[in-house]
Amino acid sequence: QDLAGGEAVLGVWETEPVQLQSQFTYWKSITQEKPDYRDAFVMAAATAFQLGNKQEALELINRAYALDPTSPTVQELKTIIEAY
Repeated sequence: QDLAGGEAVLGVWETEPVQLQSQFTYWKSITQEKPDYRDAFVMAAATAFQLGNKQEALELINRAYALDPTSPTVQELKTIIEAY
C-alpha cells in the first residue's frame, strides 16, 4: 500500500511549526525503532522539508527510496525535495 502521493503528504502538514516539530520528532523516533518502515521515513522527510530542513529531508527520503524505489509517493516526494 502506498501513501496518497508526495503533494498530499506535504499538504497534511500545513500546520503550525510547533506541531510540525512534534510530528517530526515522532516520525524520526519511529524510523529509529523500525528502520525498515518506509512510510515513517516518508513522513519524517515530509515534516523535515516543511520545517525547512532540506538536507535532513533529502537523507530521510533517500532512506525511504532505498527501502522501496518503486513507490510513486517516495519518487514524487524525492523529486519535490531535490527540486527545492
